[in-house]
Amino acid sequence: MTQMMNIGQLPEDVVRRDIEKLIRLMGIKRELKNKIPINALETTCLPIQREAVAKEIRDVVRYLRKWRVNIKACVNGDV
Repeated sequence: MTQMMNIGQLPEDVVRRDIEKLIRLMGIKRELKNKIPINALETTCLPIQREAVAKEIRDVVRYLRKWRVNIKACVNGDV
């Protein structure tokens, strides 16, 4: 049985999973920021998609901060 390390007040595997999700969302946010709509549907949906990704990023960061996880250290690989 492996010893579970806690980061903040969460198990390491939970934190790593949420950090990976956060990094993926930041990549998606970057892609959406640079995307230029080419038709009316994209013009309508792009702001909604951008807001949804931004909200999800805020939710993940808020959750990690609630459990006292040092997000900067986790993203930089200091975990």
